[in-house]
Amino acid sequence: MNRKFIVGILALLAFFFVIQMRMPRHYVWKPTFAHSDEQPFGCQLLDSVMAASMPGGYTVSRLTLLQLKRDSLFMASPHALVVLTEEGLSEADVRLAIQLAEQGHVLLLTSELSGLLADTLHVYPRYKNYFNPYFLTHNALRYDTLCWVEPLSDGSPRADSLRLPIVDEMLGGTIEPQKEACYVPLLQRCEAATGETAYEVVTDSSTFVYSGGYYAMAFPMGKGEIIMMTAPLLFTNYGILHESSETIIRRLMNRLGQMPVVRTEAYVRSTAQTEQSPFYVFLQRPPLRWALYLAMLTVLLFMLFTARRRQRVIPVVRPPRNGNLEFVEHVGTLFFQQGDHRGLVERKLSYTAEEVRRLTGIDILEDRLPPDRWALLARLTGLTADEVRLRISNAREATTGRRVVLPEEMKVHIDNLNEIVEKIEE
Repeated sequence: MNRKFIVGILALLAFFFVIQMRMPRHYVWKPTFAHSDEQPFGCQLLDSVMAASMPGGYTVSRLTLLQLKRDSLFMASPHALVVLTEEGLSEADVRLAIQLAEQGHVLLLTSELSGLLADTLHVYPRYKNYFNPYFLTHNALRYDTLCWVEPLSDGSPRADSLRLPIVDEMLGGTIEPQKEACYVPLLQRCEAATGETAYEVVTDSSTFVYSGGYYAMAFPMGKGEIIMMTAPLLFTNYGILHESSETIIRRLMNRLGQMPVVRTEAYVRSTAQTEQSPFYVFLQRPPLRWALYLAMLTVLLFMLFTARRRQRVIPVVRPPRNGNLEFVEHVGTLFFQQGDHRGLVERKLSYTAEEVRRLTGIDILEDRLPPDRWALLARLTGLTADEVRLRISNAREATTGRRVVLPEEMKVHIDNLNEIVEKIEE
Protein backbone atom coordinates (compact mmCIF):
# COMPACT_ATOMS: atom_id res chain seq x y z
CA MET A 1 0.00 0.00 0.00
CA ASN A 2 2.80 2.41 0.90
CA ARG A 3 4.68 1.58 -2.27
CA LYS A 4 1.59 2.29 -4.39
CA PHE A 5 1.14 5.63 -2.62
CA ILE A 6 4.72 6.70 -3.35
CA VAL A 7 4.50 5.60 -7.00
CA GLY A 8 1.21 7.48 -7.39
CA ILE A 9 2.65 10.71 -5.96
CA LEU A 10 5.73 10.50 -8.22
CA ALA A 11 3.57 9.81 -11.27
CA LEU A 12 1.39 12.81 -10.42
CA LEU A 13 4.44 15.06 -10.09
CA ALA A 14 5.78 13.81 -13.42
CA PHE A 15 2.40 14.49 -15.06
CA PHE A 16 2.30 18.08 -13.81
CA PHE A 17 5.92 18.59 -14.89
CA VAL A 18 5.15 17.41 -18.45
CA ILE A 19 2.04 19.61 -18.61
CA GLN A 20 4.06 22.61 -17.39
CA MET A 21 6.78 22.03 -20.00
CA ARG A 22 4.24 21.70 -22.82
CA MET A 23 2.45 24.93 -21.97
CA PRO A 24 3.01 27.78 -24.45
CA ARG A 25 5.77 30.17 -23.47
CA HIS A 26 4.81 33.58 -22.23
CA TYR A 27 7.26 36.11 -23.61
CA VAL A 28 8.35 39.04 -21.48
CA TRP A 29 8.90 42.12 -23.63
CA LYS A 30 11.21 43.73 -21.11
CA PRO A 31 14.68 44.84 -22.25
CA THR A 32 17.32 43.37 -19.95
CA PHE A 33 20.35 42.68 -22.21
CA ALA A 34 21.22 39.91 -19.76
CA HIS A 35 23.50 37.06 -20.78
CA SER A 36 21.26 34.38 -19.23
CA ASP A 37 17.94 35.81 -20.45
CA GLU A 38 16.19 33.76 -23.16
CA GLN A 39 13.43 36.33 -23.63
CA PRO A 40 13.26 38.42 -26.83
CA PHE A 41 15.16 41.37 -25.35
CA GLY A 42 17.76 39.29 -23.54
CA CYS A 43 21.18 38.48 -25.00
CA GLN A 44 21.65 34.73 -24.58
CA LEU A 45 21.34 33.99 -28.31
CA LEU A 46 23.26 37.13 -29.30
CA ASP A 47 26.17 36.25 -27.00
CA SER A 48 26.33 32.67 -28.28
CA VAL A 49 26.42 33.86 -31.92
CA MET A 50 29.07 36.47 -31.18
CA ALA A 51 31.20 33.99 -29.20
CA ALA A 52 31.21 31.65 -32.20
CA SER A 53 31.87 34.32 -34.85
CA MET A 54 34.23 36.96 -33.42
CA PRO A 55 37.79 36.09 -34.50
CA GLY A 56 39.48 37.69 -31.47
CA GLY A 57 37.17 36.10 -28.93
CA TYR A 58 34.03 37.28 -27.17
CA THR A 59 33.36 37.27 -23.43
CA VAL A 60 30.68 38.67 -21.11
CA SER A 61 31.77 40.41 -17.90
CA ARG A 62 30.14 42.15 -14.93
CA LEU A 63 32.99 44.63 -14.48
CA THR A 64 32.40 48.35 -14.77
CA LEU A 65 34.55 50.67 -16.86
CA LEU A 66 36.51 51.65 -13.77
CA GLN A 67 37.17 48.02 -12.84
CA LEU A 68 38.21 47.22 -16.41
CA LYS A 69 40.58 50.20 -16.42
CA ARG A 70 42.20 48.79 -13.26
CA ASP A 71 42.43 45.29 -14.77
CA SER A 72 46.02 44.79 -15.88
CA LEU A 73 45.08 41.94 -18.24
CA PHE A 74 42.46 44.09 -19.99
CA MET A 75 44.81 47.07 -20.27
CA ALA A 76 47.76 45.00 -21.51
CA SER A 77 46.46 45.03 -25.10
CA PRO A 78 43.74 46.90 -27.03
CA HIS A 79 40.27 45.47 -26.53
CA ALA A 80 36.84 46.17 -27.94
CA LEU A 81 34.27 46.97 -25.26
CA VAL A 82 30.51 46.68 -25.84
CA VAL A 83 28.13 48.45 -23.45
CA LEU A 84 24.41 47.71 -23.90
CA THR A 85 21.98 49.75 -21.83
CA GLU A 86 18.85 51.80 -22.28
CA GLU A 87 20.01 54.36 -19.76
CA GLY A 88 22.71 56.93 -20.40
CA LEU A 89 26.13 56.66 -18.80
CA SER A 90 27.12 58.81 -15.84
CA GLU A 91 29.68 61.59 -16.20
CA ALA A 92 32.34 59.46 -14.49
CA ASP A 93 31.71 56.57 -16.91
CA VAL A 94 31.81 58.95 -19.88
CA ARG A 95 35.24 60.23 -18.81
CA LEU A 96 36.45 56.65 -18.38
CA ALA A 97 35.13 55.73 -21.83
CA ILE A 98 37.02 58.63 -23.39
CA GLN A 99 40.23 57.66 -21.56
CA LEU A 100 39.94 54.04 -22.70
CA ALA A 101 39.40 55.13 -26.30
CA GLU A 102 42.39 57.46 -26.20
CA GLN A 103 44.55 54.56 -24.97
CA GLY A 104 43.68 52.43 -28.02
CA HIS A 105 40.50 50.61 -27.08
CA VAL A 106 37.36 50.63 -29.23
CA LEU A 107 34.08 51.18 -27.38
CA LEU A 108 30.69 50.36 -28.85
CA LEU A 109 28.16 52.27 -26.74
CA THR A 110 24.51 51.49 -27.40
CA SER A 111 22.56 53.76 -25.08
CA GLU A 112 20.99 57.15 -24.81
CA LEU A 113 23.42 59.98 -25.43
CA SER A 114 24.29 61.74 -22.17
CA GLY A 115 24.95 65.48 -22.12
CA LEU A 116 28.67 65.23 -21.39
CA LEU A 117 29.24 62.63 -24.11
CA ALA A 118 27.24 64.71 -26.61
CA ASP A 119 29.33 67.79 -25.82
CA THR A 120 32.57 65.81 -26.11
CA LEU A 121 31.60 64.26 -29.44
CA HIS A 122 30.09 67.55 -30.74
CA VAL A 123 26.69 66.11 -31.63
CA TYR A 124 23.05 66.96 -30.96
CA PRO A 125 20.90 64.14 -29.52
CA ARG A 126 17.29 63.88 -30.60
CA TYR A 127 15.24 61.74 -28.25
CA LYS A 128 12.39 59.47 -29.23
CA ASN A 129 9.31 58.22 -27.40
CA TYR A 130 9.82 55.32 -24.99
CA PHE A 131 9.65 51.75 -26.29
CA ASN A 132 6.08 50.41 -26.57
CA PRO A 133 5.80 46.63 -26.96
CA TYR A 134 2.20 46.96 -28.22
CA PHE A 135 3.40 47.34 -31.82
CA LEU A 136 5.45 44.13 -31.52
CA THR A 137 2.71 41.97 -30.04
CA HIS A 138 -0.44 43.11 -31.85
CA ASN A 139 0.62 42.85 -35.50
CA ALA A 140 0.78 46.63 -35.79
CA LEU A 141 4.37 46.89 -36.91
CA ARG A 142 5.62 50.17 -38.30
CA TYR A 143 8.85 50.16 -40.27
CA ASP A 144 11.52 52.79 -40.65
CA THR A 145 14.08 52.38 -43.44
CA LEU A 146 17.72 52.85 -42.51
CA CYS A 147 20.70 53.15 -44.81
CA TRP A 148 24.22 51.91 -44.19
CA VAL A 149 26.32 54.88 -45.27
CA GLU A 150 29.79 53.92 -44.04
CA PRO A 151 32.39 55.31 -46.50
CA LEU A 152 34.52 52.95 -48.52
CA SER A 153 38.03 52.05 -47.43
CA ASP A 154 39.46 54.97 -49.47
CA GLY A 155 37.10 57.43 -47.77
CA SER A 156 34.81 57.94 -50.76
CA PRO A 157 31.04 57.76 -50.17
CA ARG A 158 29.08 54.71 -51.24
CA ALA A 159 27.34 55.02 -54.58
CA ASP A 160 24.45 52.74 -53.60
CA SER A 161 24.03 52.37 -49.87
CA LEU A 162 22.30 49.39 -48.33
CA ARG A 163 18.69 50.02 -47.32
CA LEU A 164 17.41 48.13 -44.28
CA PRO A 165 13.78 48.09 -43.06
CA ILE A 166 13.73 48.13 -39.25
CA VAL A 167 10.76 48.04 -36.89
CA ASP A 168 10.30 51.60 -35.71
CA GLU A 169 9.83 50.56 -32.04
CA MET A 170 13.30 49.00 -32.06
CA LEU A 171 14.96 52.34 -32.75
CA GLY A 172 15.95 55.00 -30.27
CA GLY A 173 16.66 58.67 -30.79
CA THR A 174 18.92 60.02 -33.50
CA ILE A 175 22.11 62.05 -33.30
CA GLU A 176 23.13 64.93 -35.54
CA PRO A 177 26.76 66.10 -35.79
CA GLN A 178 27.87 69.68 -35.39
CA LYS A 179 30.15 71.32 -37.94
CA GLU A 180 33.27 70.82 -35.85
CA ALA A 181 32.54 67.13 -35.17
CA CYS A 182 35.07 64.56 -36.36
CA TYR A 183 33.09 61.45 -37.18
CA VAL A 184 32.52 58.59 -39.60
CA PRO A 185 28.85 58.11 -40.57
CA LEU A 186 27.62 54.53 -40.31
CA LEU A 187 23.83 54.25 -40.12
CA GLN A 188 21.39 56.94 -41.19
CA ARG A 189 17.66 57.27 -41.60
CA CYS A 190 16.49 57.20 -45.22
CA GLU A 191 13.75 59.64 -46.18
CA ALA A 192 11.69 59.82 -49.32
CA ALA A 193 12.21 62.59 -51.86
CA THR A 194 9.18 64.40 -50.46
CA GLY A 195 10.90 64.63 -47.11
CA GLU A 196 8.47 62.33 -45.30
CA THR A 197 9.86 59.49 -43.26
CA ALA A 198 9.16 56.06 -44.76
CA TYR A 199 7.41 54.04 -42.06
CA GLU A 200 6.43 51.21 -44.41
CA VAL A 201 8.70 48.68 -46.06
CA VAL A 202 10.20 50.49 -49.01
CA THR A 203 10.22 48.83 -52.42
CA ASP A 204 13.17 48.96 -54.78
CA SER A 205 11.27 51.37 -57.05
CA SER A 206 11.16 54.12 -54.40
CA THR A 207 13.51 57.10 -54.59
CA PHE A 208 15.59 57.93 -51.48
CA VAL A 209 17.87 60.72 -50.41
CA TYR A 210 20.09 60.80 -47.35
CA SER A 211 18.79 63.26 -44.78
CA GLY A 212 17.78 63.20 -41.14
CA GLY A 213 19.70 62.02 -38.10
CA TYR A 214 22.12 59.14 -37.63
CA TYR A 215 21.59 56.00 -35.57
CA ALA A 216 25.25 54.98 -35.55
CA MET A 217 28.41 57.05 -35.85
CA ALA A 218 32.10 56.36 -35.20
CA PHE A 219 34.23 59.00 -33.49
CA PRO A 220 38.04 58.58 -33.76
CA MET A 221 39.62 59.48 -30.42
CA GLY A 222 43.33 59.12 -29.68
CA LYS A 223 44.51 55.65 -30.63
CA GLY A 224 41.01 54.19 -30.59
CA GLU A 225 37.48 55.25 -31.28
CA ILE A 226 33.99 55.40 -29.80
CA ILE A 227 31.13 53.96 -31.83
CA MET A 228 27.84 55.50 -30.76
CA MET A 229 24.68 53.45 -31.44
CA THR A 230 21.27 54.75 -30.32
CA ALA A 231 19.26 51.58 -31.00
CA PRO A 232 20.32 49.11 -28.25
CA LEU A 233 17.26 46.89 -28.81
CA LEU A 234 18.84 45.67 -32.05
CA PHE A 235 21.56 43.94 -29.98
CA THR A 236 19.16 41.37 -28.50
CA ASN A 237 17.82 37.90 -29.21
CA TYR A 238 14.95 39.48 -31.15
CA GLY A 239 17.32 41.64 -33.17
CA ILE A 240 19.79 38.90 -34.10
CA LEU A 241 16.91 36.86 -35.61
CA HIS A 242 15.76 39.72 -37.86
CA GLU A 243 17.56 39.89 -41.20
CA SER A 244 17.95 43.67 -41.35
CA SER A 245 19.05 44.16 -37.74
CA GLU A 246 21.36 41.14 -38.01
CA THR A 247 23.08 42.92 -40.91
CA ILE A 248 23.53 46.04 -38.81
CA ILE A 249 24.95 44.03 -35.89
CA ARG A 250 27.36 42.19 -38.19
CA ARG A 251 28.64 45.37 -39.80
CA LEU A 252 29.08 47.16 -36.48
CA MET A 253 30.95 44.21 -34.99
CA ASN A 254 33.16 44.03 -38.11
CA ARG A 255 34.48 47.50 -37.22
CA LEU A 256 35.94 45.99 -34.04
CA GLY A 257 38.36 44.01 -36.20
CA GLN A 258 40.52 41.26 -34.71
CA MET A 259 40.50 42.64 -31.18
CA PRO A 260 39.10 40.55 -28.33
CA VAL A 261 35.59 41.74 -27.50
CA VAL A 262 34.27 42.16 -23.94
CA ARG A 263 30.59 42.91 -23.33
CA THR A 264 29.94 44.29 -19.88
CA GLU A 265 26.66 43.72 -18.04
CA ALA A 266 27.47 46.24 -15.31
CA TYR A 267 25.03 48.78 -16.77
CA VAL A 268 22.00 46.60 -17.52
CA ARG A 269 18.91 46.04 -15.43
CA SER A 270 18.13 42.86 -13.54
CA THR A 271 17.51 39.76 -15.58
CA ALA A 272 13.89 39.18 -16.56
CA GLN A 273 12.33 35.97 -15.34
CA THR A 274 10.23 33.86 -17.66
CA GLU A 275 6.61 34.20 -16.56
CA GLN A 276 5.77 30.56 -17.26
CA SER A 277 5.45 29.42 -13.66
CA PRO A 278 2.80 30.28 -11.06
CA PHE A 279 5.77 30.85 -8.71
CA TYR A 280 7.06 33.72 -10.85
CA VAL A 281 7.01 36.19 -7.95
CA PHE A 282 9.00 33.81 -5.74
CA LEU A 283 11.54 33.14 -8.48
CA GLN A 284 12.33 36.83 -8.87
CA ARG A 285 14.19 37.08 -5.54
CA PRO A 286 16.94 34.63 -4.47
CA PRO A 287 15.75 34.39 -0.81
CA LEU A 288 12.18 33.64 -1.86
CA ARG A 289 13.42 31.26 -4.54
CA TRP A 290 15.46 29.21 -2.04
CA ALA A 291 12.58 29.30 0.44
CA LEU A 292 10.33 27.82 -2.26
CA TYR A 293 12.87 25.10 -3.05
CA LEU A 294 13.23 24.19 0.63
CA ALA A 295 9.45 24.14 1.11
CA MET A 296 8.99 21.79 -1.86
CA LEU A 297 11.77 19.52 -0.59
CA THR A 298 10.22 19.49 2.90
CA VAL A 299 6.79 18.55 1.52
CA LEU A 300 8.32 15.77 -0.58
CA LEU A 301 10.25 14.34 2.38
CA PHE A 302 7.16 14.59 4.57
CA MET A 303 5.11 12.64 2.02
CA LEU A 304 7.76 9.95 1.71
CA PHE A 305 8.25 9.45 5.44
CA THR A 306 4.50 9.61 6.12
CA ALA A 307 3.92 6.87 3.56
CA ARG A 308 6.44 4.63 5.33
CA ARG A 309 4.92 5.04 8.76
CA ARG A 310 2.87 2.19 10.19
CA GLN A 311 0.65 2.33 13.27
CA ARG A 312 1.81 -0.48 15.58
CA VAL A 313 1.08 -1.44 19.14
CA ILE A 314 4.23 -0.70 21.07
CA PRO A 315 5.05 -3.80 23.16
CA VAL A 316 5.92 -3.49 26.82
CA VAL A 317 9.66 -3.95 27.14
CA ARG A 318 10.52 -5.59 30.43
CA PRO A 319 13.91 -4.87 31.98
CA PRO A 320 16.36 -7.74 31.73
CA ARG A 321 16.38 -10.01 34.78
CA ASN A 322 19.55 -10.13 36.86
CA GLY A 323 20.64 -13.75 36.84
CA ASN A 324 23.90 -13.32 38.72
CA LEU A 325 22.42 -14.53 42.00
CA GLU A 326 20.98 -17.66 40.41
CA PHE A 327 24.31 -18.33 38.72
CA VAL A 328 26.21 -18.06 42.01
CA GLU A 329 23.71 -20.30 43.73
CA HIS A 330 23.98 -22.83 40.93
CA VAL A 331 27.80 -22.90 41.03
CA GLY A 332 27.82 -23.12 44.86
CA THR A 333 25.36 -25.99 44.77
CA LEU A 334 27.57 -27.92 42.35
CA PHE A 335 30.65 -27.45 44.60
CA PHE A 336 28.67 -28.42 47.69
CA GLN A 337 27.15 -31.53 46.06
CA GLN A 338 30.61 -32.68 44.99
CA GLY A 339 31.96 -32.07 48.51
CA ASP A 340 34.53 -29.53 47.32
CA HIS A 341 34.46 -27.39 50.45
CA ARG A 342 37.99 -26.17 49.86
CA GLY A 343 37.01 -24.86 46.42
CA LEU A 344 34.12 -22.89 47.88
CA VAL A 345 36.38 -21.29 50.48
CA GLU A 346 38.95 -20.50 47.76
CA ARG A 347 36.41 -18.71 45.58
CA LYS A 348 34.94 -16.87 48.51
CA LEU A 349 38.42 -15.70 49.54
CA SER A 350 39.17 -14.55 46.00
CA TYR A 351 35.87 -12.61 45.85
CA THR A 352 36.52 -11.07 49.30
CA ALA A 353 40.05 -9.99 48.27
CA GLU A 354 38.66 -8.34 45.13
CA GLU A 355 36.00 -6.45 47.10
CA VAL A 356 38.49 -5.28 49.73
CA ARG A 357 40.88 -4.15 46.99
CA ARG A 358 38.08 -2.23 45.30
CA LEU A 359 36.90 -0.56 48.52
CA THR A 360 40.22 0.13 50.28
CA GLY A 361 43.01 -0.48 47.75
CA ILE A 362 44.57 -3.13 50.08
CA ASP A 363 45.49 -6.55 48.72
CA ILE A 364 44.81 -8.98 51.58
CA LEU A 365 46.40 -11.85 49.61
CA GLU A 366 49.80 -10.15 49.68
CA ASP A 367 52.32 -12.29 51.57
CA ARG A 368 53.95 -9.53 53.60
CA LEU A 369 51.28 -6.90 54.17
CA PRO A 370 52.63 -3.90 56.16
CA PRO A 371 51.29 -3.43 59.72
CA ASP A 372 49.74 -0.09 58.89
CA ARG A 373 47.52 -1.80 56.29
CA TRP A 374 46.26 -4.25 58.90
CA ALA A 375 45.66 -1.34 61.22
CA LEU A 376 43.60 0.41 58.50
CA LEU A 377 41.50 -2.73 57.98
CA ALA A 378 40.98 -2.97 61.73
CA ARG A 379 39.64 0.60 61.86
CA LEU A 380 37.33 -0.02 58.91
CA THR A 381 35.92 -3.30 60.24
CA GLY A 382 35.82 -2.47 63.94
CA LEU A 383 37.87 -5.58 64.72
CA THR A 384 41.40 -5.83 66.02
CA ALA A 385 44.29 -6.13 63.58
CA ASP A 386 45.18 -9.55 64.91
CA GLU A 387 41.62 -10.79 64.49
CA VAL A 388 41.43 -9.60 60.87
CA ARG A 389 44.83 -11.14 60.14
CA LEU A 390 43.78 -14.40 61.79
CA ARG A 391 40.54 -14.73 59.80
CA ILE A 392 42.27 -14.17 56.49
CA SER A 393 45.20 -16.45 57.40
CA ASN A 394 42.84 -19.30 58.41
CA ALA A 395 40.92 -18.94 55.13
CA ARG A 396 44.14 -19.00 53.13
CA GLU A 397 45.32 -22.07 55.07
CA ALA A 398 42.09 -23.88 54.26
CA THR A 399 42.61 -23.29 50.53
CA THR A 400 46.09 -24.89 50.45
CA GLY A 401 44.69 -28.44 50.33
CA ARG A 402 46.93 -29.78 53.12
CA ARG A 403 43.94 -31.01 55.05
CA VAL A 404 40.31 -31.80 54.57
CA VAL A 405 37.89 -28.90 55.09
CA LEU A 406 34.69 -29.97 56.84
CA PRO A 407 31.31 -28.33 56.04
CA GLU A 408 31.13 -26.66 59.49
CA GLU A 409 34.63 -25.17 59.01
CA MET A 410 33.67 -23.96 55.52
CA LYS A 411 30.64 -22.07 56.90
CA VAL A 412 32.83 -20.43 59.59
CA HIS A 413 35.34 -19.16 57.01
CA ILE A 414 32.61 -17.84 54.69
CA ASP A 415 30.80 -16.07 57.54
CA ASN A 416 34.06 -14.46 58.73
CA LEU A 417 34.88 -13.17 55.23
CA ASN A 418 31.31 -11.86 54.70
CA GLU A 419 31.53 -9.96 57.99
CA ILE A 420 34.76 -8.23 56.89
CA VAL A 421 33.21 -7.03 53.60
CA GLU A 422 29.95 -5.94 55.25
CA LYS A 423 31.70 -3.89 57.94
CA ILE A 424 33.95 -2.17 55.34
CA GLU A 425 30.86 -1.25 53.23
CA GLU A 426 29.16 0.24 56.28
